[in-house]
Amino acid sequence: MKYVLITGANGGLGFSATKLLVERGYTVFATDVNIEDIEGIKNDKLICIQMDVTSDESVKKAFDIVSNKTFELDAIINFAGILYMDSLIEADLDKLSKILEINITGVARVNKVFFPLVKTAKGRIINISSETAYMTSPPFNGPYTMTKYALEAYNDSLRRELQLIGIKVINLQLGSFKTKMHDQARESFDELKKKTKLFNNVLGNMTKSMDREMNNNYDFKYFHKP
Repeated sequence: MKYVLITGANGGLGFSATKLLVERGYTVFATDVNIEDIEGIKNDKLICIQMDVTSDESVKKAFDIVSNKTFELDAIINFAGILYMDSLIEADLDKLSKILEINITGVARVNKVFFPLVKTAKGRIINISSETAYMTSPPFNGPYTMTKYALEAYNDSLRRELQLIGIKVINLQLGSFKTKMHDQARESFDELKKKTKLFNNVLGNMTKSMDREMNNNYDFKYFHKP
């Protein structure tokens, strides 16, 4: 039997991966802060766990649930993440700290806590990056791009360490898919336009480009939720 842990399973790509894997016979521990949507997937291979990747206590509680079901994890897939747009010089530092905590520290926390189960199975860790990780960041997408650059460095370092003991670490640089992240991008862009004191004209001119970008994405059948 194959066991997989997925973070960020309630939305977007995490939801799609969860649905696909349970359909293919994997037992999936589907975790997220909100698990309402994934609970709608009716499959006895699916175990939904509420987990906040920014909380040591929450991740350890989730580990206890998983370890009571199995001593092995064939994979951890880290989808959990958020996106927001801001001017770095005008950024809300609390929001900047939050995106770093979720997109970087949260990944490291989950991998560290659940690693003993991966090691037992000689499994693998899969970290979900982005096409932005190899691009020069466009203006106002700095907060998200920073986290993906950092995730690439984390992934490379972890991969080179764990290959010494036979554990694979994989990085996926995904493109733009139609998910809730697009809503987060739009909301934060609109908020930035309202609050900025430096870039009013620039952001006004960027609105059409933003609209085009929001419509330039991929979609496929596994995004359709119950």
